[in-house]
Amino acid sequence: MMTRKQFLRSLTGVGVGVFGVAALAGCGNDVGINVDAGDQGLDEGPADDPGDSPDDAPPETEPCRPTATISANHGHALVVPEADVVAGVQKQYSIQGTSAHRHFVTITAAMFGALRAGMPIEVLSGGVSHKHTVTVSCMVPMPTCTPAAVIGNNHGHVLLVSADDVTAGVEKRYDVTGTSSHMHEVVVTAAMFGKLANKETVMGSTVGGSHSHDVTISCG
Repeated sequence: MMTRKQFLRSLTGVGVGVFGVAALAGCGNDVGINVDAGDQGLDEGPADDPGDSPDDAPPETEPCRPTATISANHGHALVVPEADVVAGVQKQYSIQGTSAHRHFVTITAAMFGALRAGMPIEVLSGGVSHKHTVTVSCMVPMPTCTPAAVIGNNHGHVLLVSADDVTAGVEKRYDVTGTSSHMHEVVVTAAMFGKLANKETVMGSTVGGSHSHDVTISCG
């Protein structure tokens, strides 16, 4: 049988134990107690998804300038906008240009993918009694240049080709009358703009009037 003294001692021990647990609970983790959420059945929330890391994001496609060459050409032209290469959706183009007859070419999604990867593609035109092989390449554009034109045997003519015209790469006709008393024009083709974009010098001549002038355009 437990004596009265032993009973009082047991009550004191229980009191200290309850107080100690209460004190630790009040202090929480501040006293250095590590709580393992997994062991306690607590929800730690969703773990970080490594797929959301910016380092895992796919690289952006670097824009490029499509250029086309056409075999046995007689006035045909193909202009593929940069936006079409980026979109990568199959598309059919007319390459009639200034020719009297039509041709069409189809560039598939896979071909656009090859262009974005920097690889040239070839496609055969359809229609009429003959065909043309069309080669398309997509080069990353050179830094914007400042075009400069020199007109031979000049007497007041002026040709101003803007950097935006070179970037657009679309055939354009320029009035080079300037301060002269008569008019001349100069046609810069898409192919010439492509060469200018690659820092190549192009040469041509004026049209219209009773005489012509040699024209040299460079892109410094």
